Amino acid sequence: MSQKQPDLSYQRIIGLPEGEEGTNPVSFLKTWLPKPLNTEFKNNQVKIERAHRALTRRPAPGERPRALILKLHNFQDKAHILQPARTTGQLVYKRHNISIFEDFSVAVVRKRQAFGSIKKRLCERGISFAYPATLRVQHDGVKFFKQPEEVEIFLDNLSKSTPIVSPGPNQPRETD
Repeated sequence: MSQKQPDLSYQRIIGLPEGEEGTNPVSFLKTWLPKPLNTEFKNNQVKIERAHRALTRRPAPGERPRALILKLHNFQDKAHILQPARTTGQLVYKRHNISIFEDFSVAVVRKRQAFGSIKKRLCERGISFAYPATLRVQHDGVKFFKQPEEVEIFLDNLSKSTPIVSPGPNQPRETD
């Protein structure tokens, strides 16, 4: 029996003020998204299957707005959204900073958080990494780690001659 693959077409928009999407978030996002991303979509419109606010209580005035979660129809639209969102830097909507991310499951978020201190140590050494489901470290070849403890051992065993550098603008950064 084959294992079902996770749906990778969910996005999370953080910072969009409550109610800006009106009663039809899909229509709002179809027309609004191409503008701040400065990108074009097939037929000049992003295909969104559904969109809604995170299912938590509505925030009081002055509190942080709930995330807007959207499911895209095409995987290609995901790339058209995430790439400019990463390279453009901060997106702004009516003087509000907006961020767009992939929407990961709670299990994936916890797994990624477990690598937090490891990522910092890798950056200090100038070692590039990425982790779709496992942490992939590129140093004298490519190595894959499923547990943070395995990376700790790897880093502890690295030669002391490997210099520790402060991360700068041209240093390897986390990639997804």
